[in-house]
Amino acid sequence: MNVYVQSNAADGNAVLAFRSDGSEIGAFATGGSGSGAGLGSQGAVTASADGDHLFAVNQGSATVSAFAVRPDGQLHLLDSAKTGENPVSVATRGSGVYVVGGDTVTAFRLLGDRLVTRGSRPLSSQGSNPAQIGVVPGGRALIVTERNTHTIDVLPLDAFGRPGPARATAATGVTPFGFAFGRGGVAVVSNASAGEAGGSTVTGYEVEHDRVRNTTPAIPTGQSAACWVAVDETGRYAYVANAGSGTMSSLAVQPDGSLKLIDGAAATPGGAPIDAAVGGHVLWVLDSSQGHVSAIPLKDGGRLGSPVVPISGLPAGTSGLAVIR
Repeated sequence: MNVYVQSNAADGNAVLAFRSDGSEIGAFATGGSGSGAGLGSQGAVTASADGDHLFAVNQGSATVSAFAVRPDGQLHLLDSAKTGENPVSVATRGSGVYVVGGDTVTAFRLLGDRLVTRGSRPLSSQGSNPAQIGVVPGGRALIVTERNTHTIDVLPLDAFGRPGPARATAATGVTPFGFAFGRGGVAVVSNASAGEAGGSTVTGYEVEHDRVRNTTPAIPTGQSAACWVAVDETGRYAYVANAGSGTMSSLAVQPDGSLKLIDGAAATPGGAPIDAAVGGHVLWVLDSSQGHVSAIPLKDGGRLGSPVVPISGLPAGTSGLAVIR
């Protein structure tokens, strides 16, 4: 099990790789520059489903980088390509690679060791402040959460993976942020609620054609600044990182697509937990404010064990988190 984050350094971005015991694999330059501060997004670093490739956004240089993942966990830089301004999140499915930055989605195809541009589309509104882009299970569409406009955009994908026009749906919940897909393709979306203390919620959605439909209205978690979401490998349980309260919430994804809160504070890693990912029956959580990654054991019924800290000493501004088995 290997864990990857990016330094996001303004003088040269790099992906930092670690084994699950915290030992270093290495630092691998992206060929671009970061912002020097946290990106405030989910999906700044993303692995392909087969674990053969890794992608990272470079906000300072407005590019995305593609790496090949070697069997020993080391990375080999393949290519980097221009995106829209201020890229914050990258998603992939098959050979398709999609980046959201500013108010634009840019599509690429990874052909061999090259990122080939497949077109771009504007989001549904200007000044949207997107938080994440993702590919809907089945690959028929992209969704993007927009914090400033409190909307969720759906962009259909054609047979060649090219995005169509964005269509907005008003979010059920304030400040939609991160998401992950649970069983049945349900998008579990956190709502940061503009940082209101104890005001965070979580909503479930299904994607229907070019819009989203609620499977669950906004569920209060009693936590603050719910931003990042991870789903276990069965799709039955979702975990939300609450940066404002230093906790992780757990929810069940029901067979009908509805969500049920299990525990608003299922674990307390402290600090300001942000990006999260599941791998090896462990919930991995990045806290750039403390410069470390916590490992939280997954227990039966969506419960969480006690956090430990195998990875520490990360630079300020570290963003993104991906786990490859």
